[in-house]
Amino acid sequence: MSDTESIQSETSGRSPLVKWIRRVLFIILALLILGIMLLQFSPVQTWLSTKVTKYISEATNTTVTAERLKISPFDGIILQNFNVVDQQNDTIFYAGALNISLRKNLFHLLRNEIDLSYVGIKNLRLNIITETGESRSNLQKFLDNLSTSPSKKSAGPKMNFNVKDVDLSNLDIKFHNQNKGKVENIFLKSGTLDINYIDMGCNEYDINSAIFDEPVFRSHIYEFDCSPSDELAIDQIESTKAEVPDTESQPLTLTLREIVIKDGRFEKSNDLIIPEQRFKEYLDYNNFSFERINMLLEDFSLRNNSDVFAKLKTLSAVDNTGFVIRDIKSDTIIISPTTAELLGYTIEMGKTTIKDRLKFSFADFGAFSEFTDKVIIQSEFKDTRIFMDDLVHFIKSLSKVPFVVNNGKEIIEVNGRYFGKVNNLAGRDVDIKMGSKLSLAGSFNTRNLLDPDNTVLNIRLDRFDTSMKKIKMILPSFNLPPTFYKLGSIHFTGRFDGYIEDFVAYGKLKSDVGAAEMDMRLDITQGTNKANYSGTLNLQNFNMGLWSGNPDLGLVNFNSKVEDGKGLTLNTVKADLAATVKSLSFKKYEYKNFILDGKIDKNTFNGVFKIEDNNVDFVFDGSFEYLNNQAFLNFKSEVKRLDLQALNLSKVPLSFKANMDINLTGSNLNDFTGTLDINDLDMVSKDSAYNMKKSVSFPEILSKEGRS
Repeated sequence: MSDTESIQSETSGRSPLVKWIRRVLFIILALLILGIMLLQFSPVQTWLSTKVTKYISEATNTTVTAERLKISPFDGIILQNFNVVDQQNDTIFYAGALNISLRKNLFHLLRNEIDLSYVGIKNLRLNIITETGESRSNLQKFLDNLSTSPSKKSAGPKMNFNVKDVDLSNLDIKFHNQNKGKVENIFLKSGTLDINYIDMGCNEYDINSAIFDEPVFRSHIYEFDCSPSDELAIDQIESTKAEVPDTESQPLTLTLREIVIKDGRFEKSNDLIIPEQRFKEYLDYNNFSFERINMLLEDFSLRNNSDVFAKLKTLSAVDNTGFVIRDIKSDTIIISPTTAELLGYTIEMGKTTIKDRLKFSFADFGAFSEFTDKVIIQSEFKDTRIFMDDLVHFIKSLSKVPFVVNNGKEIIEVNGRYFGKVNNLAGRDVDIKMGSKLSLAGSFNTRNLLDPDNTVLNIRLDRFDTSMKKIKMILPSFNLPPTFYKLGSIHFTGRFDGYIEDFVAYGKLKSDVGAAEMDMRLDITQGTNKANYSGTLNLQNFNMGLWSGNPDLGLVNFNSKVEDGKGLTLNTVKADLAATVKSLSFKKYEYKNFILDGKIDKNTFNGVFKIEDNNVDFVFDGSFEYLNNQAFLNFKSEVKRLDLQALNLSKVPLSFKANMDINLTGSNLNDFTGTLDINDLDMVSKDSAYNMKKSVSFPEILSKEGRS
């Protein structure tokens, strides 16, 4: 047999098998094509939809219906009017239209891949309810029933899922947890997602943009939380097996390069807060809403399920009281479970503009409901303008602080570093201006700032410009005697430590009536009549006449030390005083270089007075009292020279020297009465000279003339 005949014989021998295989493949392909073609016909789609919904209904013990189900292995899936209703005839899930377009055909499911080019969802309704005493929601029960014993099923390879574009339209999602007495609603008019990639195995999601039009979030509490506690379950006691952690679970990683919210709304309400406690003029953190929310957020990143990083380009909103947040932006936002930080930010709201850097530290986000006592602030302010009423809007407790109430319409310009809780705030490199009322620079620490009766201040002032009237306007409870208001405008540098009405002040003061340098402790908690004070006080060119209301007094320059001082008015003052008077103007005569060392008790001085001057040179040891324009003199004195006319105390020439023991009373030289014990008196009156050594009445001295 030839080679050619041999080949033909083998070929003819295999021909029936090859033909059979080809026929089988052709039939399979034909059936597949026929199946795909049949899926395009409405009756087939209706039949398939009925079979699928019937299976789901029986498996989940619900009523499932669908108007249309179209499946194309190459194009995608279209589902219309898909509805899931539970046994209570409540809708669990409804989708008016679900449109899925494929980038890779459905045959890739065999390789655990789902790759979609487009997902469109329209008229979606989700009604997720957790009934009282239940730990699973109706949706969770539905999904659990739909699966086949997932706890016993061996874990296979994870599905790779990816989608490019998502369109959302008219979404309504409701979460109702009867255990917590809480209802949350999410509404969305429309939204689009442009997705870069999704890695469900690593729990990573990378989204180019998310745009939401008219989103609404509402949270409503109507009952106290009565969630069942697993700790009280009996089987918890019986079970001793430790739970094995899920080592395959990965923390969520989400990247969003752009988030846009257009005309959004955020609401929170709580029926457990009785109406009398709801605030209509302030932001009530239990019952409030923000509407007209517009936001552009860039480079959003969520790491480890909790850490957030982002750039806020703009955010604006209006709350339920009409308060306007014009714009908030920040170069960097960092949020963790215990901190929230804004870097390079600007907040414009109401009449307030706040800039630069702000960080909040807290135990958890619930601390913001007690902001003043539980949230720690670290901030750096630059070119910041705070309208006091705007601040009160967010921190209602400030409305009870007299300083805030009395200055609600003021704008405070703020620069510097501030840290601590609102109730215990501290500042460094501080520069604050309150309109024309106040300007200060320095640093401070405070304690109990919101409790005026117990506020503690530790202030270093590099600059403090104000006036006593303005201080009274700023701190209504700061009460001083009326004479203090004669200081007018004041400029102070130094320190202030203590309570508002019990403090130590050290520094230099310039005022409209003169300058002072002080290191004083002042306690006026019992009122000015019972004030306690001590320390040193030095006056330079101080207008004592304007201060005291006595026109006979003029400028004074002196250094003094006060101990055990009490009372701040002429009728109450009492103190131990040691003073060196460089100059004092009285009745238009300037006394120089005299010393006081004694006690002041109301209008009385009791001690030593020493002066050396061309017209007055004597030592005074005793008491002097000036009351109702009457002088009461009771002292011993060595007078080396006393020229009363030169001192403007006599209209006629009158001078003398002597050693005296004086007890006199009078309003002027002509009506003094009393006694003088005189030793070695030499007196000149007009053209007469006197010399005597005996006790005489003062008028008798004036009546004697012509003796030598």
